[in-house]
Amino acid sequence: MSTTLVVNGGPGSARLTIPSSLHEAVRSARWVIAADSGCDSAQRLGLRIDALVGDLDSVSDAGLRHARAGGAVVVEYPPSKDRTDFELAMALAVSWHRRSSTGPLRIVVLGTSTGRVDHLLAMLGVLTAAVDDAVTVDVVLDSTHLMVLGPGRCDLPLPVGSTVSLVALTPGVRIQSTSGLRWSLREEALDPFAGRGIANVVEESPVVIDVDAGRLLVLMATEPFDGHRDSEKEQSTR
Repeated sequence: MSTTLVVNGGPGSARLTIPSSLHEAVRSARWVIAADSGCDSAQRLGLRIDALVGDLDSVSDAGLRHARAGGAVVVEYPPSKDRTDFELAMALAVSWHRRSSTGPLRIVVLGTSTGRVDHLLAMLGVLTAAVDDAVTVDVVLDSTHLMVLGPGRCDLPLPVGSTVSLVALTPGVRIQSTSGLRWSLREEALDPFAGRGIANVVEESPVVIDVDAGRLLVLMATEPFDGHRDSEKEQSTR
């Protein structure tokens, strides 16, 4: 599996850090793509920058010079564009991967939830659209780790006592089963953004979530971790 790192910009991006559990994935990423002021964060974190994308209205002059001096591809859009900088960065990540590989892609996103709610909602929409049988996404927003799951099984090595929330992002989300949680779900349909799966508690690790259909957002109110997800095809062979 190939990994691409997307460093998002926006308010609060100066506080971005690399979680210890994702350190290896971040450092071994094939490509690092910065969305606007995410370039400054990537530079501060000591990351190379392979591409800088966006309308470049918030990246610093020093950050822009650093990216260009390091040989980064700079893709500048007009401020009146129809897509957010993050959406453009995600599209570039998928495009570059598909041009060079037919294997699965893992996208790791470093970002922040600080700032405008509309941008956060748009980000969730982009993540929902990006995930398929060949693309998985891990997102770190401040101290929260998010994963968007499609059909298949996901094993999460979470600390006992930590909080996990399951939120349906699309209609028709159906959970075959969960294990390791205080309140188990079995053959259960979740309505989009309903409270049914909010604030569950880990009682046994790993937590196993088996999704039948739809796109499910998993939020972990804990230090980010490494998870392993089986694709729907892999799960069907079990």
